[in-house]
Amino acid sequence: MHNVAERGIAAHFSYKEKTKKISEADKKIIWLRQTLEIQKELVDSAKLATSISCFNMALKDAGLFIIIAIANPKVRASKLKSEILKLIKSTKSQNIDESYIEKIKNSLKIDLEFQLSSASSVARLVGEYIANGDISPLYSLEERTAKLVGADINKMAKKYLNQNQMTSVILKGR
Repeated sequence: MHNVAERGIAAHFSYKEKTKKISEADKKIIWLRQTLEIQKELVDSAKLATSISCFNMALKDAGLFIIIAIANPKVRASKLKSEILKLIKSTKSQNIDESYIEKIKNSLKIDLEFQLSSASSVARLVGEYIANGDISPLYSLEERTAKLVGADINKMAKKYLNQNQMTSVILKGR
């Protein structure tokens, strides 16, 4: 428990816009992109973290994205935070590898198929769109997923993962 407290970091981005809510597909695309990239770079390659989890907290706040990370021993949480912010910045501007885009598309397709597998899942899916005030994006979700390109992900990251709307917490032991 002490190690988690010494090396833990949590950051959240809260996107607020009066005129339009974030679509379910956009939330999932951002979540998938950040999860795949952060896991690959900071856990698998750089070995800065033992675990990193990215969440979209749609049930609490449609525009709330949370990243929780635990740094490896001898890695300062501030260093891990800095690297996470660099990856988010690169998501906003760099070309996104086609293999990542395919992973995101496949994950979105699997998620949609799962949500259409039972009446209660369909009701929840449709209900989310109705609650957001517009069901029309659901009708084009499959088509939008198929047309997804790296520039779309860059655009969403620029819009929703804004450092001016970020709060971060570094947990430390006594």
